[in-house]
Amino acid sequence: MAPQGSGGPPRDAVGGLSVDDALRVAYPSSPSLKNLTSESWSLPPERANPALRSLGRPHVDSFNYMLGDGLRRAVEDLPQVEFALEGGARVALRVTECHVDKPRTPPGAVGVRDSRVFPTEARQKGGSYKGRCTLRFAYSVNGVWQPALEKYMGELPVMLRSDACNLAGMEPPEMVERGEQEQEWGGFFVIGGHERLIR
Repeated sequence: MAPQGSGGPPRDAVGGLSVDDALRVAYPSSPSLKNLTSESWSLPPERANPALRSLGRPHVDSFNYMLGDGLRRAVEDLPQVEFALEGGARVALRVTECHVDKPRTPPGAVGVRDSRVFPTEARQKGGSYKGRCTLRFAYSVNGVWQPALEKYMGELPVMLRSDACNLAGMEPPEMVERGEQEQEWGGFFVIGGHERLIR
């Protein structure tokens, strides 16, 4: 406390208030409806909180690198394979591209209005949030290059908020519309309906 007669606030004052007054502001004794009387109290914010978004950023950036430069470099490291057929023809085969698509409903699904699949659907159905992985091949027969081939290789889990996620670029109002948390920062997977984080 300040010495008597100094005229200044107590030494333990907070923001110009005495400690008792600061506690009354922080912990009111009666409920307040000030947040419920605002016209926008129940609406999600227009923009995501950058501090919250940054929490998942290291994981999302790492996964995005894998989707882009990582897969490209992996494909470049694969050697060309050459072999001979029974008739003596020589075949050369190499992988030229690997691509992971955004999660979608299976081709030919009946009654689908929007082919995109969102993480909430995977959680509710106890499924996994994953996208199709496709390889593109170039091949030649006796030195003559043939039209490229594409082969479906299965599905890979997709990290939430990554470039391969259907939530990428969405702001809080769109997230809420899709059944997601308004401040979802991503950086994890949905496997078997459960959220899984890999560090």
